Amino acid sequence: MSGKERGHTILVGGKKASSGFSPLKVARTSPEFIAQLLEHAARETLDDEQKNVLITVLAGLPDTATVNDLENAILEYPDLTNILKTLHKMQTEGVFAGLISNPAG
Repeated sequence: MSGKERGHTILVGGKKASSGFSPLKVARTSPEFIAQLLEHAARETLDDEQKNVLITVLAGLPDTATVNDLENAILEYPDLTNILKTLHKMQTEGVFAGLISNPAG
């Protein structure tokens, strides 16, 4: 199976392109994993209430959700501001910036 068939993009010459990978599909089936990933990326320990809210938000995303939808859902919870900032940072900085599909919307 080629990288394209799996939804991955091979980076050639340092050009970045979306892989088509949607962590939100994982979020709906394993929201605890994605919550833990975001918590670790934010270098912050969420309290139980914050974790429960984030897990509920992730699990409640519709099948057609985009990263934009996740951001909008998180905006409703001021206690998750650092998670939102981390999500933005993951999309704009570092080696993996731009690899997560985030259609404009």
